[in-house]
Amino acid sequence: MTNYPTPCHPPLQGTTLAYKLDDNAAVTIRIFSQGGDLVRQIVFDRGATGGRTGLNEWLWDGRNGAGDVVASGGYVVLVEAQGTGQTLHVMRRKIAVVR
Repeated sequence: MTNYPTPCHPPLQGTTLAYKLDDNAAVTIRIFSQGGDLVRQIVFDRGATGGRTGLNEWLWDGRNGAGDVVASGGYVVLVEAQGTGQTLHVMRRKIAVVR
């Protein structure tokens, strides 16, 4: 998984999260503050946009779940992918936000 550009500059510029799936999967993306608070969550169904085999991309606009622009600082993104099997795949990345 990667993200670009980094750092991002919301609200003028977000960051694109790019990740590859070997199979269709149900995907949950969670963004946390460095303090561990959940900032944003989005879910993609298996086989839908964001949950398809191959390259998937999602643009985070730098806003939290309430639609407010987040503060400058470091954030942690977790991408969890659940395919048809028992295994849950987790990808982790740090994101820098500069306002």
